[in-house]
Amino acid sequence: MKKNRLSFFQNRILFSILLPVLLAGLIISAFSIYYLTPPLLLFMHDRTDTELKLASDLGLKVCENHFNYLLDLRLENSPEMNTTLKKEALEQIKMIGRQFHKINMLIVEDNRTVLGSSLDLQKKELIYPKFVKGKSNITMQNFWGDPIRIHYRYFPFWNWHIISLVSEKDYMAPILMAKKIVYLGTLGLLIVVLLTLFLVFNFFVNSPLRRVIRATAGIAEGRFKKVDIKRKDEIGQLGFSFNSMVDSLDKKNAEVTNLIEALKTSENRFRTVFQTSPDVITITRLDNGVFVDVNEAFTGLTGYTREEVIGISSPDIKIWHDPGERDKFIEALKRDGLVNNLETKFRLKDGSTRTGLVSSRIIELNGISHILFIVRDIHELKLAEEALRKSEEKYRALVDSSTDAILMMDKKRTIVSCNQAFLNLFGYDKNEVEGKSIGIIHPSDESF
Repeated sequence: MKKNRLSFFQNRILFSILLPVLLAGLIISAFSIYYLTPPLLLFMHDRTDTELKLASDLGLKVCENHFNYLLDLRLENSPEMNTTLKKEALEQIKMIGRQFHKINMLIVEDNRTVLGSSLDLQKKELIYPKFVKGKSNITMQNFWGDPIRIHYRYFPFWNWHIISLVSEKDYMAPILMAKKIVYLGTLGLLIVVLLTLFLVFNFFVNSPLRRVIRATAGIAEGRFKKVDIKRKDEIGQLGFSFNSMVDSLDKKNAEVTNLIEALKTSENRFRTVFQTSPDVITITRLDNGVFVDVNEAFTGLTGYTREEVIGISSPDIKIWHDPGERDKFIEALKRDGLVNNLETKFRLKDGSTRTGLVSSRIIELNGISHILFIVRDIHELKLAEEALRKSEEKYRALVDSSTDAILMMDKKRTIVSCNQAFLNLFGYDKNEVEGKSIGIIHPSDESF
C-alpha cells in the first residue's frame, strides 16, 4: 500500500510538470501546422503546375523546332516531309512525359482527334473538352470520366494542341504526402521533445525526488538514512536540507529512545513498588470511581481478585463502609488536590470491616484525572489501642477504689499520679501534688 501511494505521488509530480509542457507542445504544434502547411501546400501546387507548364512548353518547342527545320529546308509544302517530321515530333513529345513524375502528354489535332499520347491511347475523337486556340492556362477537365488537371499550348501551323496532364489523384498524392510529412514531422518532433524532457526531468528532478521520498518513507519506519544528492541547484539544496533534517531527527530519536528507556525503567520501578508495597494502592478515575489498577496488597486484604474490580466503580462494590465519608473525601480531594492520613473504615468482600489510614493525590493519566489511593491497614493497631484503653481504664478503677494510698512517680522522683486515698491521707488536692517532687511529703526524697 505504501509503495502504491509513493508511486502515485511520484507520477502525480511527473504529470503535474509534464502535462503543461505537453499542452504547450500541442498548441505550438497546432500553430506550426496551421502556419507551415499552407505555404508547403502552395509550394507543392506551384511545383506541379510548373512541371505541367514546362512539359507543354517543351512539347510546343519540339513542334517549333521541327517546323523551323522544314522552313530552313523550304519543304514546308512537302507532304512527305511534313508527315515524317510530325511523327518525329509526336514521338519526342510523348517522351517528354517520361521526364516528369506522373505527367502524361497528349497531342490533339483540331480540338477533336488524338494524334498521340504517352498513355498509349488509340486515336479517337474527343467530345469534351473544347480547347481555345492560342490560350494557355491550367484548368480542371474531365477526360474519360476522370478529373484531370491540364495545361496546353497551341501550335497553329499544324493545328495541334500539346497537352500536359496529370490525374487529380496523382496531382494530390504529393500534396497529401506533404501534409502527412508535416503532421508526422511535427508529431515526431513533439514526441522527441517530450521524451527528451521526460528523460531530463526523470534524471535531474524525478529520480532525486524519488530518493528523497523513499528516504522520507524510511524515516516513518525508523530508518534515518541520508540521500546522496551532490548538486548546487534547488534539488541539491533540498537534499542538503533533508540530510540536515535526518541528522536532527536521528539525534532527537536517540534522545527520545533514551527517554523511553528511562520511562520504561521508571515505570518498571513504579510497577515493582506498586505491586510489592505492603500498603494497599489503587488507581481510580476521579469522575466515576472506576478502578483502573490495584496492587497485590489490595487483593490480599479485601478478598477481591483484580479481574473482579477492574472496570467497576468503588460505589458499585460498596467498599466504603460509610458512603458519606467517600463524598466528603472526594470533595476535599477536588478542593485541595490531596488528602493525608484520613482514618476511615472499608468493607471487605466477606462483609467485614477494616480500618485504614488513607492518603491520596490527583494524578493525570492520558489527559484524564485519576485518584492514587494509598491505604495503610491500621485495624490491628486500632484493636491494640482499644485493648490498651480498656486495660488502663481497668487499672485506673482498681487504683481509685483502693483504700491504700497509691502514687506513681517517674525516674526524676516527680509525682505523676495518685489515688484519692493518697490525697485524703496527706490532705492535698490532686493539682497540688501531680507534677511536684516527692519531697513535699518526705523530707529526704533520695531515700524514699
